[in-house]
Amino acid sequence: MESVARSIRSQISDITEDTHHAEREQVNAPINIDSDPMNADWPKRTWDLPPYKSEEFMRFLQSSGTTLEEFRKLPVYVFAVQRGVIVDGEWVGNAGEGT
Repeated sequence: MESVARSIRSQISDITEDTHHAEREQVNAPINIDSDPMNADWPKRTWDLPPYKSEEFMRFLQSSGTTLEEFRKLPVYVFAVQRGVIVDGEWVGNAGEGT
């Protein structure tokens, strides 16, 4: 019976040590505040690119090796849609911002 009790105490001690180790690692873990680009405080929010889907814009995409589908996932595109600069996939420019 005493050996069973020692074994249980040993297991509890191991679990406690593992828990403390994990807590220490968590405390020292780096914080990645901007891990979600849509919530980050640094993403590009203004549109200083050529008008969306214009010939110049499409050349820009091609030169950067980015497809239109990939571009639509970027924060700059999402923010332009939210601000009304792009409506229903079409460029409306500043008219969409009410300025």
